Amino acid sequence: MPIRPTWRRWFSDFQQSVEALALQDVDLLDDDKAELKSTALALFGRLQSELDSALVLIDARRELAFRNACRSVIDCALHLYAAETDAQYLTRLKEDDEQSRRSRAKRHLAVNEGRLPKEQASILNGFIKRMHGPKQRLLVSEIDSPVPRLSHVYREISADALHVSWTSLFLRIRTVTSSWRWSPR
Repeated sequence: MPIRPTWRRWFSDFQQSVEALALQDVDLLDDDKAELKSTALALFGRLQSELDSALVLIDARRELAFRNACRSVIDCALHLYAAETDAQYLTRLKEDDEQSRRSRAKRHLAVNEGRLPKEQASILNGFIKRMHGPKQRLLVSEIDSPVPRLSHVYREISADALHVSWTSLFLRIRTVTSSWRWSPR
């Protein structure tokens, strides 16, 4: 489905609103919340970058890439909401990262079994042992926000654009073939 001009205007208006917040003036020296504020500002910076990218993609008529950028914008918005409302957000974010790193290290060892030099395998095994066991993942799609549509759109975009699935492939085929010009021979 082609991107409608109203979407382009909405994204542009949203970007201007985000820029008007002027968060470069935020004081990060607040002793007990400096880490949380820094995290929120990093999320906010990513949100701004993804908005910029989305606008470039809209203008380039790259519908699928635009949808992926939209997902990332929503992802940032949901994380920002969680950072503001969930006292355990930083802990959950760090645990999620730890689990992901541990999982990647285990997979790397399994895939390269017998091919890694012993020293590298030993370092990875030590890393895995130092990391704690499985913890609960921080699932963005499970963050309850006052705007339930954010989670719904996040899930919809994830299902039909970002991940390889039957739906995403069908959408891609439909997008590509709608731009083709059929000429009978």
